[in-house]
Amino acid sequence: MRVLKLNLYVLSVLVLASCSDPTEPPAEAAFKSYASPRSGEACNVMGPASFGTQKPTSAQDEGATVQDGFDGASVSCSIKGTGPYAVQATAAYQGASFSIAGTVGTDGNGTLTRVTIVSSTTGTLTNTEPCKIDASPAPNSREALRIAPGEMFAQIDCPAIANSSTPDITRCQALASFVLLKNCSK
Repeated sequence: MRVLKLNLYVLSVLVLASCSDPTEPPAEAAFKSYASPRSGEACNVMGPASFGTQKPTSAQDEGATVQDGFDGASVSCSIKGTGPYAVQATAAYQGASFSIAGTVGTDGNGTLTRVTIVSSTTGTLTNTEPCKIDASPAPNSREALRIAPGEMFAQIDCPAIANSSTPDITRCQALASFVLLKNCSK
């Protein structure tokens, strides 16, 4: 009788454990950017910053990302709303990082009020003017730009970005050829 009660107890614990909510997958990120001179001005910190650099080519090809908590990567992001979307993300991996915040409309276009890019080549670059973000799917394009609650694949164009230690002499622009965020909070 004791064995039967013990077995029923173990079985009930297992059934209850199997009913718990599934664990959310870790946030993922990839980006590739390049700082270059603004037209007619000097930029003394030109160079790339990137990680997870295999660019996605379609909705089926997600490219290469880094996952929060794996191999030293740190990814925290939220993409909330149904348009406009509130976008916030910070990701770091092997000495490169980026941080963004802003809004994106239902058409996939928007403005980032905060963009910070860090690499060993450029140091810390921060936008001095709002940046444009484009997550609008282009017809007949190989790129799968998109935004939805919890995920985004976009291009970012910052017309003015400066090194925080030399803002008066650093007049650069930065183009993120892509930023990919997945499994963000919704």
